[in-house]
Amino acid sequence: MAPFALQKSHRESSLSIRENSKIRKPMMEKMRRDRINGSIERLKTLLQTSMKQQSGLKLDKADILEMTVSFLKQQAVANTHLGHRQGFVQCLEEARRYLSRHSPQRSVEPCAMENFQRTTTSSRTLQGTTPNSATISRKQITPSSPATMWRPW
Repeated sequence: MAPFALQKSHRESSLSIRENSKIRKPMMEKMRRDRINGSIERLKTLLQTSMKQQSGLKLDKADILEMTVSFLKQQAVANTHLGHRQGFVQCLEEARRYLSRHSPQRSVEPCAMENFQRTTTSSRTLQGTTPNSATISRKQITPSSPATMWRPW
């Protein structure tokens, strides 16, 4: 008789687990929806502050999510251009440092620096950005001392 009693208690425990999951499932779904709604409300307030909109506007969830996606796309594009610009300027600075240290002929450095300066100016006008502190100044373009041109022959 003992095996039958174990089977009966096993069935009862499995039924109680099923019943328990049936009871917990709606509660878990409600908690999940509450989290989603809370996050959407926080997005709404963040969007309104960043886009300087009125807080009295009635936006539904789809509008809030669409605005968030478009805002994040704009931020990604802006960050891409900024990163490209910073990398370009850093490369120019590194080339300038290399030429100033390792160039035995000083006449090459001013020509290269003038070319770099023209490149930064033309890229700045294409991008419509203002110059930042890392651009090459005229003092860096002029050679520090007059030197003769090195020729291999």
